[in-house]
Amino acid sequence: MKKSLLLGVSMLLCACANASASEGLVSFEVAERKCLAEALFFEAGNQPLIGMIAVGEVIVNRIKSDNYPDTICDVVHEGPIYKWHYKQLNKKVPIKHKCQFSYYCDGKTENIADFERTQTYQKVVKAVIYILDILNTGKSKIRIVDGATHYHADYVNPHWSKHLEQTIQIENHIFYK
Repeated sequence: MKKSLLLGVSMLLCACANASASEGLVSFEVAERKCLAEALFFEAGNQPLIGMIAVGEVIVNRIKSDNYPDTICDVVHEGPIYKWHYKQLNKKVPIKHKCQFSYYCDGKTENIADFERTQTYQKVVKAVIYILDILNTGKSKIRIVDGATHYHADYVNPHWSKHLEQTIQIENHIFYK
């Protein structure tokens, strides 16, 4: 079974020799919340709350799968990066239109802080709280996407959708496992 999020946090804290345990935990949790809020806002900001939670559930399902990274940030930022930027500047620059979550590599700057006073952001906060509860407790009151690890908007037709089972459609997002 894949290592748990808690084990990942413990390993991160041990690696931070100069930081106290609480500082390491807080910074990790803040980064994870930020990545989740970003993904939900830019991927599902046009969706109702249930649609945002569904996208969050896909992220959770990927974390639980051996086929994807173990953290929220690694899941939503998964994709190839330009090697030159990384080697020369130590900066991860995603290759445009090649990421798992399209908002991350669409060439636009995403700054969630610009939207913190919007109603959409308030819905995102509710979804983040619910999704983090699922991750922390391992329990969910509902299973919206029935184990889906993929989704796309109905106006695109990705090649992988032909090889997966559709589980549900919410607004213009179609989910697959």
